[in-house]
Amino acid sequence: MSTTLTNGVTTYYEEVGSGPPVVFIHGHSLDRRLWQEQVAFLAPEFRVVTYDVRGHGLSGAPPSGYGAATYAEDLRQLLDHLDIAAAPLVGLSLGGVIATELALAHPERALSLVLVSSSLQGFAFSDAFARPLEGMVDVA
Repeated sequence: MSTTLTNGVTTYYEEVGSGPPVVFIHGHSLDRRLWQEQVAFLAPEFRVVTYDVRGHGLSGAPPSGYGAATYAEDLRQLLDHLDIAAAPLVGLSLGGVIATELALAHPERALSLVLVSSSLQGFAFSDAFARPLEGMVDVA
């Protein structure tokens, strides 16, 4: 069982394989196990890192501190702990938000981003984009 303290919270992580690192970040209400098949496929050639973001899985669940910037700082500190200067980041939903936030705050840490079903914090839809969505979703 591997843990480290990131941003004041115990963070559980797993590393499998060797070679260039790749980091997988799960979505809300999930945990690192989401990526089991990808880990098995990539581990023969890559150092694959998965972890449970704060409040999920085996990581600590403080009563507050769940904003995108906090999650991204957790990830930055995990990368430091693992001595990973930069890596491709793969994120699903909330995981994509975390990857994007890290890339915006520390672009040198993200070699690339794979964002699956993710959104951007503070992104305002253009009128041309929002018109077809009216009545279906809140686009404000």
